[in-house]
Amino acid sequence: MKQIHWLAVAAPLLIASAAPGDFPEIEDGWLDAPEVIAADTVKGVMIGMTRHQVYRHLGEPHFNEGIRARTWNYMFDLRTKGQSAGMTCALQLVYEAGRVKSIDWQTESCATAAK
Repeated sequence: MKQIHWLAVAAPLLIASAAPGDFPEIEDGWLDAPEVIAADTVKGVMIGMTRHQVYRHLGEPHFNEGIRARTWNYMFDLRTKGQSAGMTCALQLVYEAGRVKSIDWQTESCATAAK
């Protein structure tokens, strides 16, 4: 029986990610629709957080990023207080040395709503 080295199979899954600033298309994610989330929830994500802290706060990335990927991408139906309908917002976290280096929103309106 031919042996397959697990690292050769798993390595692409551990490091695959989009380039910083290159937001994936919503249909490329594993969710059927953007996750509904309160704007206050994303306010808790800060520069310097570890991947584990982000994971506990926002859950797993919504695209096929591996656990050690440089970027994690999320797609939210972002809602602010008193708003019954949200806006679709793409959030990208860029990591360096295992910590959030930058927090980027695809549009300025989403960045404003998240602040």
